[in-house]
Amino acid sequence: MGFGNNAGLWALLGLVPFILIYLRKPRPKEKVIPSLMFLMADRKKSKHAAFLNRLLANLLFFLQLAAIAGLAVAVAKPFLMLSYDVKAEHTVFVIDASASMQTKYGSSTRFEEAIEAAKKELTRKNSIVVAENLPLVIAEKENEEDSAAILSELRAKATSTNIGGAMLAAKNLLKGGGRVIVLSDFLSNDGPDIMAVKTLLESEDIPVSFVDLSGEASNVGFVEMNIDQQSTKVFVKNFNDKEANVKISLKSDNKLISAKELRILPRSRESILFDTPMGTAELEIDAGDDLMIDNKAFISNPLSEKIEVVLITNKDNSHLEYALQSLPNIRLYVVTPPVLTITRDGEKISPYEKDVIIVSGINLHGADSILPGTFNDLKRYVNKGGNLVIAAQDDLAQLDTAGLLPVRINNVVTGTFFVRRDVVNEFTKNLNERGFASATRYLDAVPSGTVIASTNGKPVFVYDNYGKGKVFYYGILDDYSDFSMEISYPIFWNDLVSFLVELEDIDDYNVKTGRMISSEENGIRTPSEEVEATRVLADEAGYYIYDGKTVAVNLLDEKESDVGIVNNTGNAAGSKPGFVAEDRELDVSSLVLLAVFLLLSYELWYIKRRGDF
Repeated sequence: MGFGNNAGLWALLGLVPFILIYLRKPRPKEKVIPSLMFLMADRKKSKHAAFLNRLLANLLFFLQLAAIAGLAVAVAKPFLMLSYDVKAEHTVFVIDASASMQTKYGSSTRFEEAIEAAKKELTRKNSIVVAENLPLVIAEKENEEDSAAILSELRAKATSTNIGGAMLAAKNLLKGGGRVIVLSDFLSNDGPDIMAVKTLLESEDIPVSFVDLSGEASNVGFVEMNIDQQSTKVFVKNFNDKEANVKISLKSDNKLISAKELRILPRSRESILFDTPMGTAELEIDAGDDLMIDNKAFISNPLSEKIEVVLITNKDNSHLEYALQSLPNIRLYVVTPPVLTITRDGEKISPYEKDVIIVSGINLHGADSILPGTFNDLKRYVNKGGNLVIAAQDDLAQLDTAGLLPVRINNVVTGTFFVRRDVVNEFTKNLNERGFASATRYLDAVPSGTVIASTNGKPVFVYDNYGKGKVFYYGILDDYSDFSMEISYPIFWNDLVSFLVELEDIDDYNVKTGRMISSEENGIRTPSEEVEATRVLADEAGYYIYDGKTVAVNLLDEKESDVGIVNNTGNAAGSKPGFVAEDRELDVSSLVLLAVFLLLSYELWYIKRRGDF
């Protein structure tokens, strides 16, 4: 026993005067009364009665002594130290729902094992915090039955984890005592340091128990993906200690497009390249490992059909023609003036119904020259929303473009020059910012539109809107420049055509898990369900459909895929944290006062029974 107010024990000194008064109390004298002589025969019996009477008289003293002592002790605020099981009050479960928790664990998974372990620790009040890349509080102070039902509905997701943040959320849920149980494989943590948060909670008298579900496991998975409209480069890592030979398949609409074999050394990664299909497609690793979520990668290409491009030219086998033919997302029609409705392959087309028309290397004189009214037709085409590219040539100044050319040509300049970008946008972002081409010849021109790139202060790329369409001036003379020999040359033309037809950036259609997806409409289709909301957390791998577009979401997290680490961070998987003891002070002042009250009540009853009043 302890005392909260030790100074109150001085009140026990009040017993001293009480005892002195009692000792000085006059005692009755014994006298022999003749009329009572007949009682002497029972002297022995009377002595016994006298003893009892003295005892009863002293009992009153002891009652008063105990009452005064009890009042003095009550002033000192006595308490008892008792060992208390805090789990009987409130338990907050922090459950790791990251991708690595989908790893096989015996006949189940780590996540399923965590759920079963949590159910065994349910108490009168339970709260549940799910640790994804963002902590999610899904239950607060629920009873045992409801908590078990909520736990049964939980599923592991395809994100990283933030255990430290989830533990802080658990701390905020504990008011008035309780404990925290963290169930995880502790492979990675995007938030605060776990041990630092544990120390913080324990400093505030909140017991924290770890249930470690890590263990040995094998895995080969996708860890990175670089995608554009031409090609998709994926990186596959072997997390095992022995060499892996895997088959990687590319499928679209459940039809096999391509399959490749890949040999990967232990604890290393390799890359493999595929042509990017239009629409949606899936990459899959044929590997019988312990984690399946990273064996698939999803691809979404906003281009559902090829962009139709008409090249009007009198040149054969030009660099531009080769570049456009190499682009898998472009269907190229090459026509030779003066006839623009029949391609070189003899196919009949309607050129002014195509997405983009490029004029390059045309003859201005002779039987195969462009007809005088062609640019008037092109003007109507652009006005209605068409896209036109006019490429530079030595005699471009002599061509009547019907006001479509966004520059005024002065003369031809020769020398050695470098072409640099002036504006970074969708079709110049992949060009070298210090200078992406050298030239020995260019056209001196005055721009009437937006200058995108220039050389020696003169415009080379100029963009302008015209009516509902767009016009672009390509001012590099390919025969006098090394640009057409660069690897960036076909990429530029692909990006330019995509920009003109307003094709959205493919990176916006292929993202990692853990980000928020926002919709302008109240409805988002996730890989597992239809959600009536404008914002959702992309915590599943697969396709999210909203606002008329399909976005591919992938895990691609090397830390989450490295599931073979054994941490031994906490208790063995499935073990009970058991009795969580905490020493607490039990104030017994009220009990002492109750005892004093009972003593005084008994004293009054005794005095009345004895006949003193």
